[in-house]
Amino acid sequence: SSGINAEYGEEWQAAIASCNKAFWIEPDNVKGLFRRARALCALRFYEESQSDLKKLIGMGENGSEIRALMEEVVKGRVEMARSEGVSMRAVLRQIEKEENKELTEPVKS
Repeated sequence: SSGINAEYGEEWQAAIASCNKAFWIEPDNVKGLFRRARALCALRFYEESQSDLKKLIGMGENGSEIRALMEEVVKGRVEMARSEGVSMRAVLRQIEKEENKELTEPVKS
């Protein structure tokens, strides 16, 4: 598949585009969500990557690769925030606030 080749060739934007095309056919494609999350993380779009990972977890996917990438994403968000002068505590509070918001939002059908 072109998504796999682009991903492993470190052509992250091409991988994202390929996954986005696949979502037109199958919006909840597990492999596509994971590949896009990994590509977004590589491009330092941590919040977007985390959103895809949370969607996967919400779908019942919670494998070791997903958990490892989630750790990498959180670490990336903290490092990026630190480089911008934001404290680790503030970043973790923001992540917690995002998670709590998701828990209280009504389920969209």
